[in-house]
Amino acid sequence: MKENVKDFLYYRITQEIPKKQIIDMDILSILLLAVGCVIESHFLIINIVMLTVTACNIILTFRRTTVKGEKIFWIYGIWSIFLSIFFAMLGTKIAFSVLEQEHYEKFAICIVLSYLLIAVLYVGIIIYLIKRNSYQKLKKTNSRLVFLYLGAAGILLAKIMFSGMNYKNILQMASIVCYFLSMLAMLGCFNLIKFFGIKYGFHRRK
Repeated sequence: MKENVKDFLYYRITQEIPKKQIIDMDILSILLLAVGCVIESHFLIINIVMLTVTACNIILTFRRTTVKGEKIFWIYGIWSIFLSIFFAMLGTKIAFSVLEQEHYEKFAICIVLSYLLIAVLYVGIIIYLIKRNSYQKLKKTNSRLVFLYLGAAGILLAKIMFSGMNYKNILQMASIVCYFLSMLAMLGCFNLIKFFGIKYGFHRRK
């Protein structure tokens, strides 16, 4: 079992993150923040949270050179946390703009429970893959999954644009897409577990 855990921790460690990719992500973060702040909301705390996670993302991932080794897991983990929180806040901001105020509390409880359920599901999947020793058999990259998710997002966008939905329905769909992207980004948070696992538990492979 220890070897299975080690395979999980070191999966994709041979990759590199060029400095340019980090800069591109910083620019994207700022653009997302600008878009998020444009959407009107009387909940100032949401804008503050989005601004804070964007600033933390840029500061914590700042690097002068190409990132290698276990440090790539730190970068991926911080990016995942940023995207997950940012899209969750953006989805909530959009949802609150179409919900009646008396439904805010029930909606927030449902969202929190959904995130807890997704987190438990992800943990279960990771544990299952570790026990099956799947990380030793996986390929180095999962680019097909990225294109799959982008394709799904494109289909949703096309549906919004060409289905004649009214303004409220469009906002509802946009909120759902934001939560979907947020929950999807949560899976990348396991990179931080890999980073600390390698740094403090399995620094050298046998």
